[in-house]
Amino acid sequence: MNNSKLKKEYTVILGSTNSYYVEKLLGEGGFGVVARCMNVDTEEVVALKMFRKHIDKEHAEREIECLCKLKQLDADTHNVVKFIEHFEYKGRFCLIFEMLDLDVFDFLESRNWRPLNAAEIRPIAQQMLVALEGLKNIGLVHADMKPENIVFVDLCFSEFFKVKLIDFGCAIEVSELAEYDTIQNIGYRAPEVIMGLPLTEAVDMWSLGDVLAYMFLGELLYPTESEYEQLRVMVHMQGMKTPDEYEQETEKEDTQCLAAGEKFSRIDDMLHHFKKNMDPAEEADTKAFLSLLKQMLHMDPKKRITPSAALRHRFITMKHLFVNNRFFIQYREQALLLMARCDPRVADMGDIFTSSKVLSSNEASTSGDDTEGSTEASEASTSDDDTEGSTEVSLDQGGTKDQIIAHCCLLKPAVSEAQEEGKNDNRLCQANF
Repeated sequence: MNNSKLKKEYTVILGSTNSYYVEKLLGEGGFGVVARCMNVDTEEVVALKMFRKHIDKEHAEREIECLCKLKQLDADTHNVVKFIEHFEYKGRFCLIFEMLDLDVFDFLESRNWRPLNAAEIRPIAQQMLVALEGLKNIGLVHADMKPENIVFVDLCFSEFFKVKLIDFGCAIEVSELAEYDTIQNIGYRAPEVIMGLPLTEAVDMWSLGDVLAYMFLGELLYPTESEYEQLRVMVHMQGMKTPDEYEQETEKEDTQCLAAGEKFSRIDDMLHHFKKNMDPAEEADTKAFLSLLKQMLHMDPKKRITPSAALRHRFITMKHLFVNNRFFIQYREQALLLMARCDPRVADMGDIFTSSKVLSSNEASTSGDDTEGSTEASEASTSDDDTEGSTEVSLDQGGTKDQIIAHCCLLKPAVSEAQEEGKNDNRLCQANF
């Protein structure tokens, strides 16, 4: 359906509470079309998702039900797309959302696939971790995290790195995960999905790790052509069941293909992939990023880092950057500025550590790094990056207890009263079909 045909058939679309003038077709897929529209009464620019007539009604209603449940979260605080309303028009289900900007895939394409560095990735990672924690709190799994579904709010204004998670067409309630045997796109598919193991909300953390690696490398970490090839690269980098064992269990044929993961024997090898010579601050920050990435891409979903623990990881809190060294001071100021551009509260983060113990540059480069020789059990029990709620290490490396609490409050939104009440109000929203 081209622009002229869309405008001819639907110049003005009558919603349940508002009317929308169709301005431009933005995209088209198997589900239907997405168009840029303007609210006739308020002149607000919005995005319209219109399903095709042949789309199963149950599928559309399931997405609407998930979006209504999503309203328990504050869309701006939890970095998820704002859902405005839904209605039927000429036999088609229509969804209205806030209008956003480029997605991560298009953004990287506009840069000629030039990768982002650790400081640029951090604000995006932090916001998506907040989004995942919000989804976990309301019992939802996105199940389709990929670069196309992480979208910048407005690249032209001050909130340059402000992003939101979109497209809940594949979202599933955690309680219903057992009913699904295949979710997520190949390349972003968690190993437990490929192997047919029990699923949890940890599948979203795996996909987010894949997306962050994609931004860091400028290319896919895992192949997207087949499950076999994705599994083969996982075995090459991280180790798990061999491809032969996989073939015997699944009886699926392989298709040979290439991916960035084949270039590395382990995730740590990504450190100097694009930049051989880094100053001490950038190297320490990149090591911190890779430390978090390894925990996001843990093969065992039970040991995979949770959103709340990830928000306390040193890569997000930046405690490893508070070093009295000219490289670190300059790098830290730039990193804080990038974070502040998506959340002004972060501008005050530097004050939290001013009276705290600062690290030497040597401590900063080695603090909390994952060691290859340590066992998984010891890493889980002793690493400040892996432990939820561990304050002893944090106090030793970043200030008083009150300062650490204040720091975490800046990066992690509190659960609002509305969110708590929303658990009971969800049925009212669902009744609006």
